[in-house]
Amino acid sequence: MTRLSAEPVPTDEIYGVMTDQDLTHTAKVVWTYVKAVADPQRIKPMAEVLGMAENTVWRCLTSLEAKGLVRRVSGVWLAEEGR
Repeated sequence: MTRLSAEPVPTDEIYGVMTDQDLTHTAKVVWTYVKAVADPQRIKPMAEVLGMAENTVWRCLTSLEAKGLVRRVSGVWLAEEGR
């Protein structure tokens, strides 16, 4: 079971991601999920929770990684802090 993070996300950070015209709506949903959970995430469980195909989650994560919003460490995905 994934725990939700008790840390609030600054409004300007949320606004910056949600208004980024280069990100798809699904990428924004994936970012929101990765940012909200306290535990590092693997693609398969993330896809199951979000009701998306694994390849869709993968594409979203790679586009988020290119923007510096998430990073992959030892096969799990984490949100970058304060971005």
